Amino acid sequence: MNALNSFLLPLLPFLLLLSLLLPIASTCPAGSHITSPGPTTSCSLCPVVAYQPTPNQITCLNCGVVLYNPATGASSAEACVQCEPGK
Repeated sequence: MNALNSFLLPLLPFLLLLSLLLPIASTCPAGSHITSPGPTTSCSLCPVVAYQPTPNQITCLNCGVVLYNPATGASSAEACVQCEPGK
């Protein structure tokens, strides 16, 4: 066994685990969240009461009390606006 093989062999379990996790990377854009992680990651848009500025998160961030977004999939807190009175 050469030096390279003796170096890489102990890393094999880690490399295999890493290869399973890599498909999750860069799959859910800002404005959405991961709903089903794994090799076939599923994403959902953030609802009208939330936003998510960072890709690949498992939850969206709440806008806050009496705030909402006019549309789903908001990627910034600036999209959250004041609710109209009575709504």
